[in-house]
Amino acid sequence: HLHIQENIDKYLSACLDVGMNTVDLFNISDLYDKKDLEQVLQSLYALSRMAERSATFSGPLLQQTGVSSSFSFFPLLTSACRKHLR
Repeated sequence: HLHIQENIDKYLSACLDVGMNTVDLFNISDLYDKKDLEQVLQSLYALSRMAERSATFSGPLLQQTGVSSSFSFFPLLTSACRKHLR
């Protein structure tokens, strides 16, 4: 299982290398131990927003439409993530 944690750490390092703010990242345990999947999702959205501002990125983006300040859609997404992370 160490290689999984190492891969997550490499991903987080790459996020920093491309200029993401540390406040937009998650901890390894947030994903590996499923402690805070909401933060993992927030991090993915932050990366997508960065990509959207990039002049060289032409790939797909995550859309965060209809999001309320309470992030009411997170229970559904968290449930879906847990299903795929088993």
